[in-house]
This record gives sequence, C-alpha cells and structure tokens, in this order.
Amino acid sequence: RDIRNLWLNTGHGHIGWTMAHGSARIVADLIAGRAAPIALDGILPTQARFAEPSAAKA
Repeated sequence: RDIRNLWLNTGHGHIGWTMAHGSARIVADLIAGRAAPIALDGILPTQARFAEPSAAKA
C-alpha cells in the first residue's frame, strides 16, 4: 500500500544514535527535493527486495 508523505528513518540497530544524525539529514534532503550529500545507490527502500512482490519470488 502506498502512503503518501510518509517518511521513515529506521533500521539503525545498535548504532542508532551514531547513524540517526546523518540519515536524518538524508531524509530531510529527500523530503525537500534536494540532492543527498552522499550516493544512495543500494540503500533506498525502492531498491530493496521487499519493495516489489515479484522480486521476492524471483
């Protein structure tokens, strides 16, 4: 299900306080339509296996 304007900043595990600061900046930039300060290849949820049900079956 697609929920518009819902952004999540999760999955930091035991290094949450360390990683949350940088990933919050990335999420804020994406929300504002700005380019992220680092390459996001391979870490966007749309690129994960669970993003498309058909990809999980392959």
